[in-house]
Amino acid sequence: MGQTSTVGRAGEFYAAAVLSRHGVWATPFSGNLPGYDLVAITPGGQLRLIQVKTSGPSSNNKKIGSWWLGKPGHASGASNHFWIFVDLIKNVPEPRFYVVPESKAVELHHADGPGWGAGWTGWEEGDLQPFENRWDLLNEGDAAVGV
Repeated sequence: MGQTSTVGRAGEFYAAAVLSRHGVWATPFSGNLPGYDLVAITPGGQLRLIQVKTSGPSSNNKKIGSWWLGKPGHASGASNHFWIFVDLIKNVPEPRFYVVPESKAVELHHADGPGWGAGWTGWEEGDLQPFENRWDLLNEGDAAVGV
């Protein structure tokens, strides 16, 4: 497993662990489920499909606090689909988490951002700031889309 894959898997397990602390049952996949990394059930019994994006000191991202993709990913925008952005900052004991409804993640997404190069897409930390530690959004379902 490459360094980038290891960083990505670490983000998935961190996210699953924090979800558990918030009373959400979550499990990562050992293989690749196209489009999603975690399946979760909220305390109210709501199903959540979650994509996890991890930025870290040894990932392919050009700077910490940004999440880049080679090409835009699949996104349905369904109200039970969420993205969790994980920032594994070097020399900081706890990762930072941004919990974003998928429809908002698509809206905040940048294509060919400044200095990123053609074909690269992604998100900047500043765009995601309103969603830092917003674990409560997972319990809100359709209402979360209007954040």
